[in-house]
Amino acid sequence: MKKKLVRRVPAVVLATVILFSTVFALSISAKALTFTPRYSMPSTSNEYYYSSKNPFYPAGYGLPNCTAYAYGRVYEITGKRPDLSTGNAEGWYEYNKYWGSYDYGQKPRLGAIACWSYPGGGGHVAVVEYIDNATGEMILSNSAWSARYGTCEPFYLTYANIHDSNPGGSSWWNFQGYIYAVDSADVVIDPTESTTTPVIIIDDDETVPTSPDKKYDTGVYQVQVDDYLSMRSGSSMRYSYVTDVPDGAKLKVTAVKKNEDLTWGETSYDGWDGWVALNYCKYLGGMDIWDDETVPPVVPTEEPTEQPTTAPVPPTTEAPTEETTVPSTTQSPTESDHSKGLGVGDVNADGVINVLDVTLIQMAAAGIGDFTPEQLKWCDFDFDGKVTVNDATLVQKYVSGIYDYYL
Repeated sequence: MKKKLVRRVPAVVLATVILFSTVFALSISAKALTFTPRYSMPSTSNEYYYSSKNPFYPAGYGLPNCTAYAYGRVYEITGKRPDLSTGNAEGWYEYNKYWGSYDYGQKPRLGAIACWSYPGGGGHVAVVEYIDNATGEMILSNSAWSARYGTCEPFYLTYANIHDSNPGGSSWWNFQGYIYAVDSADVVIDPTESTTTPVIIIDDDETVPTSPDKKYDTGVYQVQVDDYLSMRSGSSMRYSYVTDVPDGAKLKVTAVKKNEDLTWGETSYDGWDGWVALNYCKYLGGMDIWDDETVPPVVPTEEPTEQPTTAPVPPTTEAPTEETTVPSTTQSPTESDHSKGLGVGDVNADGVINVLDVTLIQMAAAGIGDFTPEQLKWCDFDFDGKVTVNDATLVQKYVSGIYDYYL
């Protein structure tokens, strides 16, 4: 019996050693996961995006597409097939919660999937590529189905702060949370890759000025552009568009932040709060020179105490030949109950995007009708900062079911 016992002890010890070694090796492997930020479009030879490894690709929903990109990106980071939804973006977060595939929460981690849903249906997903814990800045990589229609780049970056309630999304999106599809929160950054100088996609109409090193301070500024300067929801050109600030407008800048070779100022204009590029503004002086009475907004901030009993008559400006007449309604565009609106696309805020909105966008593009600044923002369906016939065309495609804007 003793001899048998002696023979079994080494086996038990060996099994214990093997088990310990395996667990230790797996632990080391998880902590040693090397994370290389992606700041550019994957090549067509990348099998994580352009092969049967990615279920969206053979199904005809490959890049550009936010879900195909996020699925491929997680596969690329971990080297393992992701246990993620293969449906539309708006269902990813709840799908993960239901099946318990990965941990989830409201705090960003490298490689985490940020998830949004849209009012009325649809959504978006993006991947966290960079986090600066000292400043709170983070970068997310994105792709979008709408790139097929020329409304955005097939791959682009968005910028946010780790404390943002809607990190990098448009103001009307509903942020659901992050899916932690990458096993370890403490991944190792690839030292051969630059994590602080990502490729920046700059809008064609917002070129970088030639003096990025100029010093800026809080105070009063005056916009100096040919027409309008875009206000954005954060200190980057990849934050969502808020409104246009016209040339000559005076702004009180309460905070200054440099990003993407531009210096941004936090300010307010005509009831809107956001950030503008101070490189396109002239510094007038400190806060002490600001006078609320001498710097009125372009549009009155208060509505008339009495609303007209009938819809206002449009100007006599001749409408485009392809324009259709707005059907008679009980409310004018400016009298809609905005609390029921869906945001961009739902110009009359009736809770649905339909042909009425197409007609209103056509009117706005032609300079006909009386629209509030908020309604003009809802007309900008392609988010280029302008209301054009292209916005009406895209909404018409959406209404007709041939343009799935929400993918």
